[in-house]
Amino acid sequence: MDETIKMADAHAHLEAIPAFKAPPNFTIFTCGYSHESNVKNAEIAHSCKNTYASLGIAPQTAQQYANLAEELPKWCDFIRKSKPVAIGETGLDFHWGKTEELKERQRTCFGEMITLAQEMRLPLVIHCRDAYKEVLDVLESHSPLSFMLHCFSGNEKDAKRAVEMEGIISIPPLPSAGRRKAIREVGISRLVAETDAPYIGKTPLDVVQSIRIISKELEITEEEAAEKTCENALRFYGIPGDVICQT
Repeated sequence: MDETIKMADAHAHLEAIPAFKAPPNFTIFTCGYSHESNVKNAEIAHSCKNTYASLGIAPQTAQQYANLAEELPKWCDFIRKSKPVAIGETGLDFHWGKTEELKERQRTCFGEMITLAQEMRLPLVIHCRDAYKEVLDVLESHSPLSFMLHCFSGNEKDAKRAVEMEGIISIPPLPSAGRRKAIREVGISRLVAETDAPYIGKTPLDVVQSIRIISKELEITEEEAAEKTCENALRFYGIPGDVICQT
């Protein structure tokens, strides 16, 4: 792909790829999932060009804390002071939340992250696994909210409901029947590309693979898919489009 084409990785974890630097045509959104990762990602975003932080507490992190109510105020205060471009990742993950106690910890944290997003007037980056109905029900009850379903793993009905609620769908570099159907259901205007690097893609450069999945399903060029998903990501995170390729 032409190196002048603008691209965005809508969700990566740069704290786990410390040597990576974004090329000039790239914008990267690095995402926290715990207080410790939030601290690292905030530092990275403040020191790296074309790199922005989304900070939050993921459900699989929240469920580990029996003293969650004591920890959340401290975590939220750090997020406030760090001025991220979004809140998340946060959400519900019932694959790992096996008991009702663990699910309740996840729900408590999710509620606090939604409140923080509303307070700061920021979009939400949602981690969801085996809990799409409940996640979308919760988001709908707090509507209007701007949100992204990161590493989407639901079905086309989940995708359709999300975009009807003004959400967007994020596609990782891992094809599946459900993702292909979701791509065709929602169309390019409600899609972004991500790597979840280093957990799915190895680095943010693997967002090209996500772009190719979208390009193939929608029968558009890779260049168009790259530019449109980049525009969508910048709009979602509230970043002016002319920041890319600054020297």
